[in-house]
Amino acid sequence: MQFQFHVTMTELPENRKEAFLELCQIEGVKPVLIELEKGEHIRQPMFTRVLDADDLDSALKEVRKTSDKFVAAGLQISRVKAEIAPNLNADYLSDERYYEWHCLVRYQDGNALKALCQRVDAHLSRNALNKGEKFVTIRLYDKDAFYKAVGKAEDALKDERFEVVKEKFEYSVYDSRLELDKGWA
Repeated sequence: MQFQFHVTMTELPENRKEAFLELCQIEGVKPVLIELEKGEHIRQPMFTRVLDADDLDSALKEVRKTSDKFVAAGLQISRVKAEIAPNLNADYLSDERYYEWHCLVRYQDGNALKALCQRVDAHLSRNALNKGEKFVTIRLYDKDAFYKAVGKAEDALKDERFEVVKEKFEYSVYDSRLELDKGWA
């Protein structure tokens, strides 16, 4: 089974940014400098890593080996999150787990995109490494409500002619610190 991990660090001082990016390159993981539109923890530097493993425990052990290298470099891990494709979740269904849809959008008018997100109950964030693009995210615990909400957001983006770069559907099977998204999701 394929797992995608997001390993979040505590806020990264500007003078540590280059060292973080270099370590991501050395370890073969993707750096992401998430900035939430709102919430208690606006900046969330993280790396993402995709792993194939037989089960979640095996995958967690493997990603911790990579995380330990970031800790050894003086960075503090604040969250580990594991996701799978939503159609693979039969063994992981739980009321404590959630569905997420991320839609990367190119935009000219940030206020129009923000207003759209408010209308469709979506959340807005961006990767500070990529200018001119933002993520529209929907996170819900109920599968039917999730797909209905995503359809509504997709229709709104199309109607307002936002350029969709890519979409990703996920099911969170592990989140060590959901409260990092307090005030955002």
